[in-house]
Amino acid sequence: MKKNIVFFIFFMMLSGCASVESDSVKKDDTINKIISCEKVKSFEAKSADKKINFIEMIKSSTLSLEADDYIKGQKTKQLLLLGADSSKHESMLSCFTAEKNNTIKSVSSEFNSIKNNTNNKEERDALIEMFSSWEAYISNMTPDGKFEFNKALAKYKNI
Repeated sequence: MKKNIVFFIFFMMLSGCASVESDSVKKDDTINKIISCEKVKSFEAKSADKKINFIEMIKSSTLSLEADDYIKGQKTKQLLLLGADSSKHESMLSCFTAEKNNTIKSVSSEFNSIKNNTNNKEERDALIEMFSSWEAYISNMTPDGKFEFNKALAKYKNI
């Protein structure tokens, strides 16, 4: 009987160790999935009209950046719950920052091209106002910033 109890205790201890190791591997896999860096698909123009394309590009980019901001918050919460170290969190944040910078660079390039080819002063001023409000909004996503951006976008779109 004593042998059976010792064997049972020994077996339970080994099972517990295997479970801890398995949980650790699952936790590491989950963390690696969370911090994986996914590239965002770039905008593809659908119209011959540069103004319409730019409006669609900036709207699409805004939605993408808003989604990224939400996802970044959710991933941060998950990493905190899993007890991930700060290097994992920094890795995840650097991915989002790189994607945001690539989006800004792409939209800025298109903005400069359109700005240089816009001769109508009123339209050019509306374009600059819209782009400036977009930059302000994406750097600090607030409801007021979104309102100002949407207002400037509507003004530019209707000129």
